Amino acid sequence: MAKIMIVDDEVLERNALKVILKNLENIEIVAEACNGREAIELDKKYNPDLIIMDIKMPGIDGCKATEIIKSNNKDKIIIMLSAYDDFDLVRKALTLGVDEYILKPFNPQKLKNII
Repeated sequence: MAKIMIVDDEVLERNALKVILKNLENIEIVAEACNGREAIELDKKYNPDLIIMDIKMPGIDGCKATEIIKSNNKDKIIIMLSAYDDFDLVRKALTLGVDEYILKPFNPQKLKNII
């Protein structure tokens, strides 16, 4: 069973992701974080196989959290979500080792297919 952590500063977004993912087989949402700092801590505690993370959050953003998490485990799978269609952000995320970059609003089926 794949363990997933959802990271987004907006509760509504986290809840929407849980609804989208709840019917997928062989996955378990093991943690939710509301910022990058919490994501780093919960990654150490729960060691999820996959992290779905927003790029823009207060404090430690998704890029910095990805950098820290990937420095501890370069094989960690991270899907970055963003409402920003900004080439520099996409390039930075991909340089840090993000596995997928999905623009919001996204098609739920697309996310399911990627997972």
